[in-house]
Amino acid sequence: MYKYHGCITKPEHIVLDYKQYSSEIHGLSPDSECLKNLIQSKTFVFIGAGLEDPDFNHVRDYLIQINQPSSIEFWAFMRNCEEKVGFYKEQYGINLIHYAGEGKDHSDLLNKLEELLRKISAVDSRKIDAVELANSLATTSQRREGLLKRTLVQANEQVIPLDEQILGFVAFFDTIEKEECFRYLCEHKGNAIIDVRNRVDYLVNRKLLKQTEHVLLPVKGAYSIEAAAMIEDDIVQYLAGRDNG
Repeated sequence: MYKYHGCITKPEHIVLDYKQYSSEIHGLSPDSECLKNLIQSKTFVFIGAGLEDPDFNHVRDYLIQINQPSSIEFWAFMRNCEEKVGFYKEQYGINLIHYAGEGKDHSDLLNKLEELLRKISAVDSRKIDAVELANSLATTSQRREGLLKRTLVQANEQVIPLDEQILGFVAFFDTIEKEECFRYLCEHKGNAIIDVRNRVDYLVNRKLLKQTEHVLLPVKGAYSIEAAAMIEDDIVQYLAGRDNG
């Protein structure tokens, strides 16, 4: 996923007005150069992106000058685009994927995405895990029995409930002081402090968790999200009891 116009986490860098567009197009923009290189080496799928965006057009036209449109792997979801399919393919090398809808209705896009995910998993079984996580129809319980379980089994040859509790608590807060984490795991969940410390060290050594001297941080993996979702209700109960005395 490439956020070409910036990210809401750094609003000062978001490209919005003419001056910013001009700077991106005509200046020495590392984002622009990175996008050019990525498009020449990767397959891009545009979802909810404007194919007439000035920045994108600049990069697209540059690539067409140095490559044939047929050599560029572009795919894009576009609503009610049947009449534009041939034009975009011939002129720009962009393969349009049609979905139906009017006004603010984009519900058919989800149907097309799910159809695409099924095709991907049928062609390449190695991508089944990614497809399961991306599929909007997958339930939380299904995901819990998916990547989180397989990750812990790969690390331990068994699923240790304390590992799930640690990963879930840290991921829920994204960054948490060790003292608070140990309080939850020991006082609220009844684990021995020595067991908690040992499992934290083990998860850090296995690169499933990160730490500083006083803080624990999650690894940005899908299994962390699953772990947080699994114990969310218990954490809310713990916080309510802590705040009430």
